Order: sequence, then C-alpha cells, then structure tokens
Amino acid sequence: MDANIDPILQAIPGTAAPPTLTQASTRPTSTLEAPPSHAIPLAMGPTTSPPAGPNYILPPLPTFPALRNNPSPPAKHVVPAPITMPSPTHTLPPLPASQAPNPPQIAGEAVYRECIEIRKQIAVLEQYNQALVDRTAWLQAEHSSLTGAHAALRAEFDALSKAVEELKVSTSTIVESASSSSSATIFDVLCDGDGHVNDAIAKLEEDVVDELTASDFQKSTYCHLLVNEAVKAVLGISVLNKRDLFPVVPNPDLPDEDILSRPLIKGTTIHIQRYLWEFSETNPHNEKVIGILADYVMAHGWTYHEEAAAAGKILSLHQWKVSFKSKMARMRGIWRGNSETAAVKRADKKTRTDMLNRARYKCARRIRCRETYPQDHEINHPKYDPVFTAQMQSDDEDFQNPDGTIDKSKYLSRPATWESAELRRIKALADAGRDPQASTQATIRIAGTPKETEGPPFTKGLVGRARRWMVDPDWLAKHPDVDVETRIAANGKHWGDAEDPEDILQKKEALKAAKGALALKRKATSQTGKSGKKGKAVAEEASVSGAEFF
Repeated sequence: MDANIDPILQAIPGTAAPPTLTQASTRPTSTLEAPPSHAIPLAMGPTTSPPAGPNYILPPLPTFPALRNNPSPPAKHVVPAPITMPSPTHTLPPLPASQAPNPPQIAGEAVYRECIEIRKQIAVLEQYNQALVDRTAWLQAEHSSLTGAHAALRAEFDALSKAVEELKVSTSTIVESASSSSSATIFDVLCDGDGHVNDAIAKLEEDVVDELTASDFQKSTYCHLLVNEAVKAVLGISVLNKRDLFPVVPNPDLPDEDILSRPLIKGTTIHIQRYLWEFSETNPHNEKVIGILADYVMAHGWTYHEEAAAAGKILSLHQWKVSFKSKMARMRGIWRGNSETAAVKRADKKTRTDMLNRARYKCARRIRCRETYPQDHEINHPKYDPVFTAQMQSDDEDFQNPDGTIDKSKYLSRPATWESAELRRIKALADAGRDPQASTQATIRIAGTPKETEGPPFTKGLVGRARRWMVDPDWLAKHPDVDVETRIAANGKHWGDAEDPEDILQKKEALKAAKGALALKRKATSQTGKSGKKGKAVAEEASVSGAEFF
C-alpha cells in the first residue's frame, strides 16, 4: 500500500516522500527540534495529538536540568501561535463590452426648466430688494419729519410748563391772600386796591378761561374757588373742612323755622340757608339750598367785575348745580367721617352687603312666583322681564320693635320714591303668587313708607338698568340730572318704541368703532406722505409676490 502512495506523492510538485521508520531511527534526536511539516497537519494546534499511524513520529518531550541552587524556574518552551490562513476571495471577471452600461447623459429640457426657475427667484429677489430700498428711504424721510415734530412739541411743552409754573405761583398768591383774611371774599382777592382785576387773573381769564370747555372749567381751580366762596356766603360759614364748625339744624323736619332770624346773604335779599347733613343732596330741602347756591353764583358771583362777566356764561345753571352737588357731597362726607367710628363704618358696609343679598333672594323668589302663573298671563309678557333683576328690587331694612330692638324674623320693605305705579303693581302681582319653594321659616316682609334714594342705579350694561316706564315722570322732572343713558334705558318695541335698547346700544357701539377706525385712518393719512404711501404699497406688493419663495 505504501508503494502505491509514494509514486503519487512524488508526482505532486514540491512534495517529498515521508520518511520511513528506519530513516527516522537513524537521524539524531534533538530535544528542541520540531517535527516536520508533514508529520503534524496545519489544521492542528500545538496541543493537538497527531493521529496514530506508522508514518508519524512523536517528538520527544523537552528535558530540563534539576533545580538545585537556581532560584528562578527554567524558561518554558513557547510554541508560536497557529497561523490562520485567509479566506479565499473571488473576483468577478469583467463583463463583455456588449453588456457594459451606457455613460450618464444630461437632459437639456431639465436644465432649461431649472434655469427658468432660477431666473424667477432672481426676479423676486430683485423686486423685494427694491421694495426694501424704497421702504428704507421712506423710513428715513419719516424719521426726519418726526424729529422735527418732536423738536416742535418739545418747545411747546417747555412753553406750557413755564405757563403752568406761572399759574401755580399766581394761584398760591391768591390762596395765601384769601387765607390771611377770613372776611375777604374771593372777589376781593381777585382785585387790587383800585377795584381792577389783577394782571395775573386777567392773564388767566385770557389764556385759560376763554379757551376752556364747560367740563374743563368745572375741574379748574378757578371754578373750585368760586364754589367755595359761594358756599361760605350762602351757608354763613368760614371754614369748609372742620365738622365742628358746620351749622346744624335743630329740627330736621322744619329746617326753615328760624330762617327769619338769620342774617341776609351779602348782596341779596335771601337769608342764610341751612344744609341737612344727615341726608344726601337728593333731599328736597338740600336740593333747594343747592339751587340757591347756583343762582347766587350766576347772579352775583360773576357780576362783581365787568371783565369776568363773559366767563359766567361758560356754565349753565344745571352745570353749576352739578358742581355744588359734588361740593356738598364732599362736605357731607367730612361731617359723617368725623362723627362715625370705625365700628359704625364697618356696620354700614355690612348693611349694604346685607341689602344686596336680600335683594338677590327677593328677586329669585319673585321669579319663582312668576313662573307659577299661566303662560298667557300679563306678568309673563317679555316687556316685564327687566323688573326681575336684583337691581330693581326695593330695599329690605331691619325691622325695629318699639323698644328699639331688631326683630330678625321681619324685614321692612321700602320702595324707592322714583318707582312708577306700574312697576309697583307688577312687583305686588309677583308677591301675590305662590312660591313653590316656600319655607316655613321665611322672613316676613312688611311694607314701609317710600324711601328717598339717588335714583335708579348706574349699570355698565343693560342688565339691571331701569327702563323709562319704571321711573315716575313727576320724580324724573324734578331730577333731570338722573335722566342719563347709564341709568335709564328706552322701553323697547313692546312699549311702542321703534327700536329696542339692545339694538340702540349695538348701533352706538358699531358707530363708535367706525369713528375710531376712521380717526385712526385719518391720523395715518395725515402722517404719511406720498413717498411713504408708495413705499408702503411696493412693500406690500413685494411681500405678496414673494410669499411663496420665502
């Protein structure tokens, strides 16, 4: 069998025949000689035992000298790591020339379309750039004009500030002169020793009084000084800010019983008046005193000097009454503030809160009673809907027993004097209904005498605002200052009017908005020049045309 293998091995180039056992025995043996390459296959590692067979020779184990005096161990035999043959790689042969891909070609139409798009973008950018240039030029011109306007306004402001300082000095001089002499009136202070108006006051009449409107004049210091002097003359008092010096009427029910014993008002045939500080300015007697104050200013206050006669025509009699009502309300606050303690003020605040809560409960009960009536009953007509709000309910005051104690099981219900007969009838009709949620512990309401109030309450909207049919015409004729839109609204179509108050309010709001927009437009037009308009139009056009690109 070996004879057959040897010719085959010899036929392979680079292959030698393995040595025989006899040949291996004749060679010298080395302890460090590695076996021939054909004795150990390449796939085997150094620790793998060779397969048994007659043609393989096991290498002898290495020998080491005995360890005696050498403390270090002998060097070990290091077998090199096995060599890992790389994996075979296969390279594909090139394709024949007939099957090679064609080289890429550029499409002319695509290049043409891309050029067109680029030209469009360039045109948009040029247009936008020109718009920016025009806008910059307009802004520069606007800045120049605003700079000039600012300089002019600054100069005007400086002039006005100087005039205000001069006016303050003149006013302080007048006040000091008036305070130095308790018997001197404002008309004496305004004049010099010869009876002529002082230069400062004449300048004030020229520069301020003649140019002010009625509302502005009512807020001016000049008007306040005249009001104060008129109050001093008519009421016969010298100090207006001390409660102890306010004259008090002994019998409020008869405030004029001793009027003949009082002195006359200076320059008139009317006796000095007395004001009822316990009541508001809507009290009939207090209204009469306010009317006398207004008449005194118009008849005597402005006729002291001929130079000031024209200024008296700025305010009407009604406007003077409004000014005096404000003054007397402030003086009444001083009188009440000095006479009340903090505990009393807290009690008044609690009373107002209780009144509002009682009005809400009463309104809810009347609404429930209204719903118990048939649907076709007159009380369910929409024209009576404004009655069933908390603002339209009468006040429920604490009920006092004859001994002065408060009965918590009862309320004293007092309607307002401004309520019409129809309004009171509808309320009585609602009270006559059956409350489905009636409680056995409900507070009993006892009808009381009508209560004098300031009139229907102010409201921001139509909810809770009185309608004209709710107000007594006779009472409204005596109180024309209450007839304002914030207190009394129109009746509406259900009462024969052409429009409902909601429609009127909506039209007014729309008109107000339109006027505001028109004013803004006029202001913008007046502040914008021709170049500004052109630049703005170009900028808007550019922003629209370049919207898709940006």
